Amino acid sequence: MIRDAEPVTVADGVIAHPLTGHTRGSVPFLVDERYRFTGDSVYWSRELGDLEIAETVTWYSVELLAESLAASVGRLRFE
Repeated sequence: MIRDAEPVTVADGVIAHPLTGHTRGSVPFLVDERYRFTGDSVYWSRELGDLEIAETVTWYSVELLAESLAASVGRLRFE
């Protein structure tokens, strides 16, 4: 279990980044410092040409998700 807001290495080349908001325990994974698996936390919007959140599937708190994203913006680099 990940209890802090800091990233945790869970396997070789796999880092879990806590991102509270979508759910209480949302955790996107960064693999090989290249690929990000976010589940429903964020997605690529073709319409906006940018990342977006889906409020309709944010089960815990849109406000906390926004705070989590703002706090982790420097760690969200991926291809």
